[in-house]
Amino acid sequence: MTFVVKQVKKVALREFSHLERLEALVDAENVGSQRVLEKAGFQKEGVLRKYLFRKGKSRDTIIFCVLSTDLDHQQLKDQFKS
Repeated sequence: MTFVVKQVKKVALREFSHLERLEALVDAENVGSQRVLEKAGFQKEGVLRKYLFRKGKSRDTIIFCVLSTDLDHQQLKDQFKS
């Protein structure tokens, strides 16, 4: 799943040159999805308290973001890894 998120991120930020930020919202209890976003280069920005109402309960949501400038930085970092 991390590979797919990375690819979508790259395509979105390359194909839409006016796009400066890409956001993802995740249920605060969904640790697996949070981990996928972090591995894909997204940064946790904050918690939207009681943002969603699901199954009869208010749920906190975590917002993650990646900036178009982050993509260039990540590519440089990856080049020096190998």
